[in-house]
Amino acid sequence: MSSDVKYRHSYGDGVEEQSEGVYDSVRDPEDSTGGTPERKKSEVSVRKTRSQEAVKTLLASFGEDVDRCSDEFARQEVRFKDLSALSEIDLAMLGVNDPGTQSAMLETFQELPNQEMDYERLCATTEAQEYNEQILGRSQCHLNSMNTSLSAAYLKMLVNPSNDVIVDDSIFASRFVLEALDELKKTTEDMEDRLRALEQIAVRNAKINLSNRAGRNFYKTLVVIGGICTGVSIAFWFWKGR
Repeated sequence: MSSDVKYRHSYGDGVEEQSEGVYDSVRDPEDSTGGTPERKKSEVSVRKTRSQEAVKTLLASFGEDVDRCSDEFARQEVRFKDLSALSEIDLAMLGVNDPGTQSAMLETFQELPNQEMDYERLCATTEAQEYNEQILGRSQCHLNSMNTSLSAAYLKMLVNPSNDVIVDDSIFASRFVLEALDELKKTTEDMEDRLRALEQIAVRNAKINLSNRAGRNFYKTLVVIGGICTGVSIAFWFWKGR
């Protein structure tokens, strides 16, 4: 295809004008706006430059000491819409160490328009709360399923005890099961710690209302699992001793 492709553009007054150009003939297939990759890259660069200029202008209003930190803000690619999410620690890392200046800057940043949601605000959204509730509910269902499976296996072994055998010519089956139970216990404790952390976040935000019954069932499940693991361990130790 030749690069000097001719096009006709119609205007409201009925006058048609011919124009030519490579950019009009080559389109980015993933670009719904019809622009070229070069044009899109240029627009992104322009927006980035404008954002950095806005940040630099705002920093200059806090004095020369803060204005000297504008280069660090640019190197860290701090956008104008990210300013309200900054904290005192962030400002210190960016070169602003005076506590009074930090407080003044943070107060100003909180009043800026068109800011993106920071992590704390994101955690307080309805979607995040519903997601946490789903995670807690599914975790409890998984633990209940594990409880049922372990109970069934325990009862089966009580009815039909198995003889201790050597696995892979290096370890007894009872030892293998004990190690597996130990790993299961560690995993369960890790799950408990994570769930407690989620519950603390929920209480702190005062948004997620976990029922007391669900909480009691959850800890009851953990106690049952612990008891089953202990019983199975004692049983295998007993069989091994025989």
